[in-house]
Amino acid sequence: MPDINPQNIKELRALVEQQLQYTLCVSLNKATHGDIFNAVALAIRHFQQDHFLLSQKRQREERKKRVYYLSMEFLLGQSLRNNLLNMNLLAEMHQVVNDLGFDLDHLLDEEPDAALGNGGLGRLAACFIDSMATLDIAASGHGIKYEYGLFRQSFQNDQQIEHPDDWHSMHSPWLVEHHAQQILIPLGGYIEHSEDVDGNYNPMWLGWKTIIGIPHDYFVSGYRDTTTNKLRLYSAVASDSFNIHIFNRGDYIKAVSDKIASENISKILYPSDEVLTGKSCG
Repeated sequence: MPDINPQNIKELRALVEQQLQYTLCVSLNKATHGDIFNAVALAIRHFQQDHFLLSQKRQREERKKRVYYLSMEFLLGQSLRNNLLNMNLLAEMHQVVNDLGFDLDHLLDEEPDAALGNGGLGRLAACFIDSMATLDIAASGHGIKYEYGLFRQSFQNDQQIEHPDDWHSMHSPWLVEHHAQQILIPLGGYIEHSEDVDGNYNPMWLGWKTIIGIPHDYFVSGYRDTTTNKLRLYSAVASDSFNIHIFNRGDYIKAVSDKIASENISKILYPSDEVLTGKSCG
């Protein structure tokens, strides 16, 4: 085990207790394992955010070229252990959590995987993002914040049964939502081929609909805290989620059909290909 820095322990404990009391509004004598996990994660994210802003400032001053990595999935795994290792705070946090009356190993084992991918593509993307931060490369990843990116499995009559894995139901402490930075994304429609008054070809994009992309940032710390970059993930939200006129005519399902269709984009990573609609998404 590496040498433990008493000053780090003092600062870490103060920050964990601050997150527990002021962010989660929970007293230590009533805190659960889940409360302590969230307080520890938020404390680590506090350091990540500080270091991210410093990294961004340095990268701008050095006029570094940036890498933008796009992927359909990022299989990040469990974040707490990885962040503590990369920031060289694992030993200190063991001591802090132990002093608070809890077991860090239990917290590490109980953390759900971030269900943002389920295959080799997602794991490779996560490794690239992690490696670029370690190599001090100015980079950011961009993808989709899936609600159900993985699945839980059970077996019945020797057959695998898939269940949705609602990994974000407890609101991941690692994600920072930027609602004010939402973007409008046009989708669908058709091209009308026409000419302008001078006879020049002037195609028009018509009949499109818009969805809203809500960005969420996940911070990626390089090994030994070299650089902190970010992964920006978007959740899809309908721009017009409820049609009151259709609802008033009694068609309650159709009144929210556009909302359902739009938000399906970030609902699940890979739909089942046993039905036609699932095959069309493949």
